[in-house]
Amino acid sequence: SIGLALPLGVSQAWGSVLFSCLSSLQITQEQAAWLGFSMTMSGCLGSVIVGALLDRFAGCLKLVTVGLMGLAAASFCLFSANAAGGLGLSHRGAISAAYVTGISGGAALNISVPLMFEMIMETLYGWADEGIGAMLSVFLNTVVQIIFLLILSASDADASHLWTAWLTAASMAACCGALLCLRVQYRRLAVDRGTTISEAGCYFDRAVGCY
Repeated sequence: SIGLALPLGVSQAWGSVLFSCLSSLQITQEQAAWLGFSMTMSGCLGSVIVGALLDRFAGCLKLVTVGLMGLAAASFCLFSANAAGGLGLSHRGAISAAYVTGISGGAALNISVPLMFEMIMETLYGWADEGIGAMLSVFLNTVVQIIFLLILSASDADASHLWTAWLTAASMAACCGALLCLRVQYRRLAVDRGTTISEAGCYFDRAVGCY
């Protein structure tokens, strides 16, 4: 739940300062709005496609989610570096890079959200109430957003908000690391397929991790 709430809560709150993070690139508010819209909608479309694929290749939730969160972390690192002028691109190139990295990062994050919810349900199945897991995730997500916005409101209004973009990238990297430590037991999938838990799911999901 924490692994889901941290990057999701930070990124949702970060959307409120997306325009100010890109001020150094001289992007208009309308362009920033279209970027935020594209980040969300690409994730919605990608979620449908990835969900359909994972219906055919069940038991790979962790593998796919780790890859997506790694992509999101890398994309937002490049996004932040580009916004800071660290990539040395022309004005047009910097704007294009902001769109490419922002959309790829936003899509990867939004695709991973339903997968992490599904992973929570698989982990809790058979020994705890799945509804509690979902409720806890939403609660922690809200808490993270509130803390982020409180810190933001206490900062200097005239100061750069670029640190929030780096924080967003760091939260996704932290989530990726936390997922690598998790061993997923597909109890519900084992019941559906009539197999043992040790045979349900791919090797990476079952064996890689420490808890």
